[in-house]
Amino acid sequence: MKYEVIELTKIRDGLIFRLKNQDNKEFSIKFKKFFIPNNNLEFADIIRDKKEYINYSKELEKADGPGKRLFANNIPSELLNEEFYCLLLDFYGPALAYFEDSTITYEMCKRACLNDPMSLKFVPKNMMTDEIIMISIIKNGVTLQYVEKDKRKEEYYGVAFESSPNALRYIPREYITLEMCIDAVKRDMACIYYVPDEWLLYVYKVAIVDRGLVLPEYNGVGRKKIVHYKFQDIITKYIQETKLDPDSISYTIN
Repeated sequence: MKYEVIELTKIRDGLIFRLKNQDNKEFSIKFKKFFIPNNNLEFADIIRDKKEYINYSKELEKADGPGKRLFANNIPSELLNEEFYCLLLDFYGPALAYFEDSTITYEMCKRACLNDPMSLKFVPKNMMTDEIIMISIIKNGVTLQYVEKDKRKEEYYGVAFESSPNALRYIPREYITLEMCIDAVKRDMACIYYVPDEWLLYVYKVAIVDRGLVLPEYNGVGRKKIVHYKFQDIITKYIQETKLDPDSISYTIN
C-alpha cells in the first residue's frame, strides 16, 4: 500500500492522522467516538444528519456505563480494509481503541501490540491469545494488568517481571518470592508498594537503607507524591521496630 503516515494529532475523544499518497498528495483521516447517554440516543441521528461526509458505525456499540458509543471516521470506502488499518497501527498502536470491533482483525491486534504493548488494553477479548499477550508483556510487563485474572498463566509472570519490576503488582501472591521483591525495589524504589507486608521492612533495609539511597523528594504532584507518603509510613515503622536513630536513615522530605 503506497501511503505514508506523516503526523498524528490527538484531539478530544479522537485522533487525526495526516497521510501522503503515492502522488505526494496529503490528506487527513479522523477517528472519533461519542458517548451517547441512554436518555439521549436520538443524538446519534442528529450527528449523522449534520455530518454527512463522515462514515458512522451502523450500530451503537455498548459502553461501560449507562449509554453507548458512536464511532465515526472519514476514511474513503476503498481504504476500509485491514492493510490500511495496519498502516495506521504501525504508526500508533493505541489507535485500536478508535476502531469498531467489527473492523478489528487478529493481525491488526498484533500490529498494535508490536508498536505499543499498552495497546493490549484495547484488544477484543476473543483475540487475546497467548501470542498477543506474550508480545505485550515481553515489551512491557505491566500490560499483564490487561489480562483477565482468570486467564493469567504462571508462564506469564516471569516474563512480565523480567520486562518490568512494576509487574510485581499484578503477580499473584503465591508466585512472589522475597528475592523478587528485593530485585524489584532495587530496580525501581516505587515497587516497595507491592511488597507483601511480612517482607516489607526487610526489603526496605536491604534494597534501600543498606545501599545508602536517597528516597524521592516530595514535589506535591503525581507519582512522587504517592511514593513519598508510602515511604514515610515505611520509615516510621522501620525506625520503631529497629529503634534506629532517624538521622541514620538517608531520605529527604520537603
